[in-house]
Order: sequence, then structure tokens, then C-alpha cells
Amino acid sequence: MKIGYVAIGSELLWEYKFDSNKNELASVLSDFGLEIDKEIIIRDDIKDLLESLRFLKSCDLIILSGGLGPTKDDITREGLSKYLKCPLKFKKNLWEEIKRDFERRGVLLREIAKNQFYIPESSKVLKNEKGTAPGIFIEKGRKKIFAFPGVPEEFKFMLNNYLIPFLNNKKIKNSFRRTYNLVGVFESYVEEKLQRIYENFKPINLTILASYGIVSITIMEKDKERFQLLDEEINNLFKEEIFSFEKKKLNETIFELLKEKDKSISIAESCTGGGLTYELVKVPGISKFLKGGAIVYSNEAKEEILGVPKILIEKFGAVSLEVAKEMAERVKEKFNSDIGISITGIAGPEGGSQQKPVGTVFIGVTIDEKTNVQKFQFSGSRERIQKFSINFALNLLRKVLL
Repeated sequence: MKIGYVAIGSELLWEYKFDSNKNELASVLSDFGLEIDKEIIIRDDIKDLLESLRFLKSCDLIILSGGLGPTKDDITREGLSKYLKCPLKFKKNLWEEIKRDFERRGVLLREIAKNQFYIPESSKVLKNEKGTAPGIFIEKGRKKIFAFPGVPEEFKFMLNNYLIPFLNNKKIKNSFRRTYNLVGVFESYVEEKLQRIYENFKPINLTILASYGIVSITIMEKDKERFQLLDEEINNLFKEEIFSFEKKKLNETIFELLKEKDKSISIAESCTGGGLTYELVKVPGISKFLKGGAIVYSNEAKEEILGVPKILIEKFGAVSLEVAKEMAERVKEKFNSDIGISITGIAGPEGGSQQKPVGTVFIGVTIDEKTNVQKFQFSGSRERIQKFSINFALNLLRKVLL
């Protein structure tokens, strides 16, 4: 089955705008051993939509995202009407039903919202329980088209309630699929170690996605026996680096380990400015194990808040193994936690030297009166260095909890 995806919305072509709906769709499709063959992002323009649909003529299934709202720039309904060469028809019963639902909740729908209920006559309406704009389903010969609202929560609802049942009814043979999440590694290291896999399993459906010290490997196989052999190979190859499978995040893995070991932690951060602490507090329930933290960015803060000796900073520098060790031990003592973690480094773009260039980071973890400090050399932008530091710190914490 060839699948096309069209994201509709001029804002999606703007700087910094990210289309999360494509990722949601790709994730759903992968569970069926399917993937997007062609993707198009277009402005709010009917001509662009018609050109896109013509371009995707070889696709069996097309999913549209966006352009179903009530305003003038919401052009999907009219565009589909022109594509199908059929008029729009007002779905009065659905409009009145939605209106009553909102009135029961004390919300008065404006008259402009009625625009959303003009649907191409030859199509099927898909009720949207997360918003007002209904989705649309079209059958045109062998081609099937789903048009879903672009609001992420609504798009996800439509995928779960309409696309997934549609694919299930097609009785598409599911592939065997697994994602391995690795931490504390670089993409080049993973690629090098995978050479043996590439040689032993030809052809292979394997993808790698790297993000700041976290590398995800995804495999898809139709043959069960081959999948099991490949799964065993990858697990053996990266047994030290795999922290989770599928979509489980690193902070969630850390939370589960803290819960299993019943250990409390406290954190002292310099160059990451609270980023490590924030990554952990995203996880519900972490308050039982995270006792506190300190952002000690300046030398004075390290001295006055944590009690790091001034002479130590003067002798070795704030970015040093000795200071990182002291920070981890002092924050553990200050918050009376089982584990203390520290990060001190040079995130740049200035502040580096020949001995300690930008990207030099020391991370310390102390537990059971033992402190381990490791030096890392990261590269890239300030934000990149900070994100690498956070993930590598979480990895050191993971290792002491195993």
C-alpha cells in the first residue's frame, strides 16, 4: 500500500514550526509495517491542494492534516469538493448535535463555526469528539482519502478512531518491529558496531535516529524467525547501552530505577542551568525520590550554597574533576539524599581555553561514599552541549542504579 501525507497550513512553512502530526501518523503506520511514501507541506491554497492530490495519484491511501477549521484560510473542504467535482452539502443534523453538546457545557458556538459542517456531498463525515471540525473520508476508486483536523490532539484522536480501525479491517499483515534506545553513545559508534549486522542480515530494514547522546535503532521484519535472530544480535551488541525499548524515555527509565532501588537524589548544576532537574521533574511521581537541587552557576554560588572550598576552585578551576566531585558530595550532604549528581562545564560559545576548550564537561555521581567523576568533550552549539551533558548525566545515574 502506497501512502501519501499532505500537511495543510501556511504556518507549517514558517521558521521554527514543527509538524508533530506527521510523527504521530508515521508511528501508527509503522505498527502495521507501513510507512509514508510521499509527504507534502502546502500553504492554505486550493490550487496547491489540488496539485498535491494530483501528484499523489499513485498512492492508495492519502491522509490530509489541517484546513478544516471555520475561517477563510481553511480550504480543505472546498479543495476536496473541486477535486471530487461535487458540491458541498451542509450537515445540519451534525451541526445541531455539536451545538447542543457545547451548550450543555455552557459554551455558545458562534455562527462562523457552521462553515465546518459543509462537507463534499460524496464523502463520509467523521465525528470529532475532541473539537468541532469533523473529519472527512472519501473513496474514489481504489484510492482512499482521510482528511483530519490539524490540531494535534484532534488529529491523534482521528488516527486512533478512524485510521487504525480502517487498517485493521484491511487485514494488513503486521510486521515484527522493535526500537532499541541507547544512551551515552554517538551515532558513529553505533553505525560502526552495526557493520556485523549489515553483513549478516541482507537485506535489512533498519533505521537509526540520533539525538544528543541518545541513539534509537528500529528494525522491521516480516519473517518471525529472522526477526528473533536480529533482535538477539542487537541486544547482545548493545547490552551495556540499551536503556529502554519502543517509546519509553530516558527520564522514565531513571524514575523506574529510582523506584525499584528506593533511592533519593539531589542535583547540583552549573552549565546546564537546571536542565537536568527539569528533565526529571517532567515524570509524574518523581517527587518521592528527587529531594532537591541547586543551580550554582557562579563560583560564589558554588562556594556559598554548596560550600565548595574557594581554594579548590582557585587551584583547579570551576570546571574540573575536583570541583565536580565536591559539588556531587556537597549536594548529597545538603539534601540528605542517597545519591548526589553534579554537572560543571563550558557550554560556550565563549569561555574556553587550550587546556579546557568549549564543550569540556565534568559529571559527578556519588553514592555509598563512592564518587565517580567523568570528563566529556562535546561539540557544537551551546544548547547542543547542554543537552548532551544532561543525557550523559542521566546515563551515569542509570549505571549506578543498575
